[in-house]
Amino acid sequence: MDTNKNIRMINSLQNYCNKKFNINATKNKVLENVIYGLALILSLQARWIIKAGYLNNEYLEYNSISLYLSDIVLLLILVITAFRFKKNLKKFKKINLILLFNITGINIAIFLSIFLTPDKALGFYKYGIFILGVLAFFTITYCNYNRKKFINFLLAGALLQASFGIWQFFAQSSFANKWLGVALHDITNPGTSVIETITGERFLRAYGAVDHPNILGIFLSCAIILALIKNPKSTSTRKKILLENLMISVMMIALIFSFSRAAWVGFIFGLIYLILILIKKKEYQYLKLTLRRLIMPTATLLIAIFLMFDLFSPRINTKTRLEEKSITERTTGYNEAILVINKNIFFGIGFGNYSNSLNKLKAGYASWYYQPVHNAFLLICAEIGLIGLLFFLSLLMHCFQINKNTTNMALIFPIVSSLMLDHWLWSLHFGILLFWVILGSIYKETVSKNIKEL
Repeated sequence: MDTNKNIRMINSLQNYCNKKFNINATKNKVLENVIYGLALILSLQARWIIKAGYLNNEYLEYNSISLYLSDIVLLLILVITAFRFKKNLKKFKKINLILLFNITGINIAIFLSIFLTPDKALGFYKYGIFILGVLAFFTITYCNYNRKKFINFLLAGALLQASFGIWQFFAQSSFANKWLGVALHDITNPGTSVIETITGERFLRAYGAVDHPNILGIFLSCAIILALIKNPKSTSTRKKILLENLMISVMMIALIFSFSRAAWVGFIFGLIYLILILIKKKEYQYLKLTLRRLIMPTATLLIAIFLMFDLFSPRINTKTRLEEKSITERTTGYNEAILVINKNIFFGIGFGNYSNSLNKLKAGYASWYYQPVHNAFLLICAEIGLIGLLFFLSLLMHCFQINKNTTNMALIFPIVSSLMLDHWLWSLHFGILLFWVILGSIYKETVSKNIKEL
């Protein structure tokens, strides 16, 4: 009897505190602000290197173990949502079962693959990044926040990256800063990504503060598409439209100077898809607004191509020295991936351990040689097996199916382009997080539209 009385007193006290101090509203506001913070710092590579990765006594990024600033923010989100576990549990039961099935399947495939590799510490570290990525996905998809504000913060981060990338290109140099996660890039270094003209001149490609120009390019292509779809019924003034044009133009210039063909292709197909969907749905006012937002960026693009055609032609003409070398290296990489896959086609050689496995098959090269194959689908099959790849493909197919005929689906084209032509969306920290954040942005308006947000 006394126990029941104590329980009633505790519940009464909790209800009084909730009403008096509005604790739940405070939790919601804190979570919302943390989500905006994640959007802003997502692309920053500030980190603490816990264990530097080496292969053949040389540094290798893919074997490094680090704690990133974005990891801390995601862990904070996990802590905040954990305090509302009972309330959230009821709502998570309404999550799309096919979506949950595919993510669970990938999760199990990754977890099992770790036990097949000798470097289990690296495998579990990569697995932790994957879990953080999935946490980011559910946060973006189901949590209660202002989506336009979230996109604005994400665009602010992209604008900073774009501005820094443009400066790098025109300065043809960079600087190192451990607090910002910026690495030094020197065009005389063989490992630096450059564009080479027909006459042999080398120019530094725009990196921003990320690990590679291809990463910057895909990030900016997604950011530009987000800028176009964030406000379909805008009644913006001319001044606001001019500012939006200016922002998109800056990101477009940096996208161009990344010289990432995967990003260019993904952006073009995403833009074509967006325009076709608007025409199909007869949303002509939205289409007119989108085209108005593209006037200045398109003019900027044409001027840049006209003034620097010698730099753009090698990315189209594959007969130049660097382009032929790139094609040869990628073809070799595909053949090597088949050899790695054949070691364990069903369960893989271990998440995050592709470079180590390739080193055992082909020893004697410098560490940079053992980068992952430039095709994420082959890399997934190699690391977590055919079963894991099937779950991943099923996830993408489900994304197409459930989001068809939506403007959000335009975002998938840069992602798929990168998955087909590169590896970083699966192999690198920022890539894993960006993949799940973009996927969450696609699902946000469709999966959760009939579910009360967390």
